[in-house]
Amino acid sequence: MLHTFELKLKTNFFMIKALEKAFGNDLITKLSSNRYYCISNPIEIPGIRRLNISDSGKGIYYITLEIEPEVLLRGMLTVALFDCSQHNVRKLTDALNETILSIHEALPELSGGWNLSRVDYAMQIHSTYTDVYVSLANKAKIPHHYEDKINKSGSMYRQSKSVRFNFYDKYDYMKKQNVSDTLIESSRGIYRIEVQYRTTRALRHIRKKYEASAMFDLFDPDIAFDIIRNAYNKNIGMENYYKFCLAENIISSCNLTNSMKSKLISLLKLIKCAGTYEQTIEAIDNNSCIVPSDYKQNLQLFKRHERKLRRIGINPILLPDAFELDFLSNPFNEFMTEYQRI
Repeated sequence: MLHTFELKLKTNFFMIKALEKAFGNDLITKLSSNRYYCISNPIEIPGIRRLNISDSGKGIYYITLEIEPEVLLRGMLTVALFDCSQHNVRKLTDALNETILSIHEALPELSGGWNLSRVDYAMQIHSTYTDVYVSLANKAKIPHHYEDKINKSGSMYRQSKSVRFNFYDKYDYMKKQNVSDTLIESSRGIYRIEVQYRTTRALRHIRKKYEASAMFDLFDPDIAFDIIRNAYNKNIGMENYYKFCLAENIISSCNLTNSMKSKLISLLKLIKCAGTYEQTIEAIDNNSCIVPSDYKQNLQLFKRHERKLRRIGINPILLPDAFELDFLSNPFNEFMTEYQRI
């Protein structure tokens, strides 16, 4: 339930000079600022994706290790995710202490000042409808304070200042990487969802929320699943997907007033016409001609009716007319099944 995490160490000039001597100037690459440096995969250790060095300008330096825990434990590239069991966390701790020492003997062990600075929680399932799930996710609502700054095909990215949601087709991603055909093929049909806490401030927040003070307390399957579930619900919702005609029939058979049934059906027609949830919100804000009279400049009523639609189990994002099925179970049902197997 983890893909990547980062460890950060506050250090001094002498440690940086020791690393520079060990790796050589030609292995250190300057990034966008003169104060940031990157050593890519130092001494070819699987699972250590990057070693970054940053200079505060005040005589203080930071070393950051970007780690793929499952790759580190296996000693080879894999699309499998790290299982956050206590046994695996203990194995990971031992492996990290050995790995840090192998990078440079002067570097301290985990207990010597390293801190967690980023965690990417992740789950994945195999499906023949991965591309459909990504397309539907891209049409869903964007949570408050989030935006799509990347806009890549095959992925749904939503990002705030400190957290990023990434729901994507792993096969589409792997085809663009410089990896073996075998590894690419092993990713076929994988739908992966990631919730990335990208700053120490964001991590402090969830440490407080889950009372997880020790370094790897956040590497807990229940915490990981709760974080992923909350993020998924905030973006997509847990309701199943329908084509318009089937959704209309379900609404018509519900124990609602005829007036409310009509309004919910018109809400679905509006989202279908607008194309995406966000384009629907924009149409309401702009008093577009496609907006029914009930929702003209009345976003709060729209959202209230949307919640009612969700309560009867219908996702407001509809399946495309050309899709082969009239109904598609929400993929989070499968994520839930995967979690229950842990």
